[in-house]
Amino acid sequence: GMPDCDAYIAAVDAYMKCDKVPQQARDSAKQGIDAMKQGWGDMSQVPEDVKKQTYDACKQGVDALKQGAEAMGCKI
Repeated sequence: GMPDCDAYIAAVDAYMKCDKVPQQARDSAKQGIDAMKQGWGDMSQVPEDVKKQTYDACKQGVDALKQGAEAMGCKI
């Protein structure tokens, strides 16, 4: 339900599918995304400023993940 965070989850999924990413990094990414999903829960009651911070963090995460993946030769 949060477009930038949905994009982040999709980017992490693509990152984890790249065979150039070490397995340990893939495992860490999966654990991190699982923890994030649990932490988000129902965002409908969250104050707008917290939602904005969450969206911004997800957008930054996508950008950072793309850069890191490209450095390894992976496309996201």
